[in-house]
Amino acid sequence: MMHERSLSLVVEMQSQGIIPADLNHFHNRCLTLLDGIVGGLDLAPIVWRRCQWGCDVVEILWRGAMGSNVMPGGASLTEAVFLAHDAAIQLIVSPRTHQHLRLTLTDKASRLAFSRHPTLSGAVNGHNRRYPSSHPIHFTGA
Repeated sequence: MMHERSLSLVVEMQSQGIIPADLNHFHNRCLTLLDGIVGGLDLAPIVWRRCQWGCDVVEILWRGAMGSNVMPGGASLTEAVFLAHDAAIQLIVSPRTHQHLRLTLTDKASRLAFSRHPTLSGAVNGHNRRYPSSHPIHFTGA
């Protein structure tokens, strides 16, 4: 569920033609995801007029960094990935310019393979089996 001020912003942007008036279920999941990441769409550093709204892909132009302690609302990139997983949305973050990132949101729920997709806890357990605490990748603070 989106914040009330985010719902108002969506209606306003729809009336101005900034985002599609006919948002589908996937678009609504994307907006709810973005709302959750930043704690309200009005706080999101998104260049709304540059967003691309495909049927099952949305491209977002994000102004600034994306990571711990730099995102509005105090969310982290890890939290964004967790929220995207819960929403059955693939989140791809890639550089766009030195000041912008491109967030590509893809609908995983529309793919048949998603029914075999692991739960978040299953993915973490699998990761821990592949890379136990004794693995050399782990930072030891030395």
